[in-house]
Amino acid sequence: MIHNGIVVNADPELWAAHGELTRTSEVDTEVLAALAGKRIEDGSHPITAIQSVFDEVKGTASVALVHNRGHWLMLATNTGDLYRYADEGHGFLLFASERFILSQVVAASIAPFQADPLRIAWLRPGFGAVVDLRAFKGFDFLSRRSRAARCRPCRNPRRNRSPTGMSPSSSPQRRSFTRPMRTNPFCGTTRPGYARCGAARAASCPRPSPLSSTMNRGCATTAATTGPAYSRTGRRASSSSCSSTARGTDRRTPSWPSAAAGTAVTACT
Repeated sequence: MIHNGIVVNADPELWAAHGELTRTSEVDTEVLAALAGKRIEDGSHPITAIQSVFDEVKGTASVALVHNRGHWLMLATNTGDLYRYADEGHGFLLFASERFILSQVVAASIAPFQADPLRIAWLRPGFGAVVDLRAFKGFDFLSRRSRAARCRPCRNPRRNRSPTGMSPSSSPQRRSFTRPMRTNPFCGTTRPGYARCGAARAASCPRPSPLSSTMNRGCATTAATTGPAYSRTGRRASSSSCSSTARGTDRRTPSWPSAAAGTAVTACT
């Protein structure tokens, strides 16, 4: 395991709560690796295992984890300090805690790999990704703590009179506002009163479905707001757009154990 951050409740809380784990050092990373490894060895789905670890952790953690029980790489963060670049054609994956650092590494690899720095993906706080190393396919997942702040559709900016409610941006990143319960990130309007949101690819997001392999297409994660939803074309969103069979779903399931009951993955087209 590679861990960037600090776990403030590692000693003595986590070690005392899990007396079955063997401690060999004073590093807080050890308890993360021990917890994840124990759950995986007990037969837990890899997504369920890492979610349960983050449920118990207090502090900051951006981790990369591999285990000899499976052919996969796990990436997860509760701070958003994690970026990745995957080249399926050449079979390599790069990740770093800073976009600039990763972009410099990718740019230096353009000649041999024909890499594209624009394909760098950001793992938002509370999100993770699993990479099947045999098929070299990535599958994003949403942590349990982040389910309360799921993807939200674009909203009518007329309902947001405050200047802090408008944030022109072309990147699907969550932003801080003075009144977070009344704001949403916008990147323009199609006509007065209608939002054109480049951060969300669907008029509304589907409900979480128990799929073990789902590609998250990057909807904006924002606080709950009021008002009707509008699509990128400026039309009001239809309730029928919420479906567990969204276009973002990748139906190719890797050879992991079946997902445990209650494991939910958010699919956003």
